[in-house]
Amino acid sequence: LENGAVCRFQLGEYAAALADHREALAIREKALGAVHPHVAASQFGIGDVLRQQGDLEGAEAAFTRALTISEAQGASHPMVAVALLKQAEVWRARGELGRALVALERAAEIRGARELPGISGAAIDFRLGQVLWERGERGRGGTLITGATPTLLADDPTASDPDTRAIQAWLAEHAAELGS
Repeated sequence: LENGAVCRFQLGEYAAALADHREALAIREKALGAVHPHVAASQFGIGDVLRQQGDLEGAEAAFTRALTISEAQGASHPMVAVALLKQAEVWRARGELGRALVALERAAEIRGARELPGISGAAIDFRLGQVLWERGERGRGGTLITGATPTLLADDPTASDPDTRAIQAWLAEHAAELGS
């Protein structure tokens, strides 16, 4: 069910993806309990769809629930970094750059020098770079963005994921300023 939801999301079939994620969530909560990591994963999927549809309040609620569940696994659990990254994307979209910066710096701290399952260090660096860039910290932001870009684009060479397409659009819009 979750795999189908992810495929539908990548195809832009957001209503179907959301329905599948919600059905998977209900099954997981019944089978595993409300604070299981798989429940958090379903919340990530729901939040991703809602964010893509422009429902930032709904997305934030889903990501906040996922963060609460993830933190129950430990403050430095990899899923905490995923939840923080996703929350930061919502806050950035709403122009709440200070909140986004705090979340991304915490996600980067959790990641440290290691790669985490379920999240690319390049994704954290790129989003942190964007927030810094938009706050006027172009030097540090640009360095993070240009360092993360090759890995991000190599991870999804066909740009099947809407996030990859958004990254490509941002890069195209800022190419002259980044010197690329």
